[in-house]
Amino acid sequence: MSKKTVNRLKTTILLVLGFLLTLGLPVFLLHQHAVEAGQKAAPSSVATLTRTEQSVMASSTPKPEHFSGLPVQIDIPDYNISLPVALGTFNYAKQTWSIGPGKAYFADVSALANTDAGSTFIYGHNSNDVFGRLNESATGFEAIVTTENGHKFHYKLRTSYETNPNDTSVLHYQGAPILTLQTCSGTWSQHRHMFIFDLVSAN
Repeated sequence: MSKKTVNRLKTTILLVLGFLLTLGLPVFLLHQHAVEAGQKAAPSSVATLTRTEQSVMASSTPKPEHFSGLPVQIDIPDYNISLPVALGTFNYAKQTWSIGPGKAYFADVSALANTDAGSTFIYGHNSNDVFGRLNESATGFEAIVTTENGHKFHYKLRTSYETNPNDTSVLHYQGAPILTLQTCSGTWSQHRHMFIFDLVSAN
């Protein structure tokens, strides 16, 4: 092989190598860029995954349920009391509450049975077929209120006291949910016997 041919061969090889290097450099740079981008993106992906996991965990954590409803039934098992509950309204002309035999009444100006706040006020006659037997009661018995939308609220008696007929303070109560039962007491039914129940559970 002549020296001239060898020189041409070397020149050709150098040109080919130069061409290949020219092609390879962008590929290499793109590869490096992708690797670096992946490395930078990894923490973000991990963080996103962590937030997703936290979201899933948060959604699977039981949350307190909020129930409310219009009372339609009250049961006091210890006294074999099971009564329908009608809607009680105040007659401003006569200054009296609607009331009748054989049932209890939910005062429509009080709070619905609920798991949030307020006093659910139910009243009835001091008679054996309504709330009369409660006047000799002790603390601790249970009352169950059923609402028109099918919820049941379980309450436990905390305290009871007598007051005058003009005491409306319980209607302004804004604390944790309670049930207030009222019936008459005294020789001439001159007092009002109030029974305060704390909410135990609802479903």
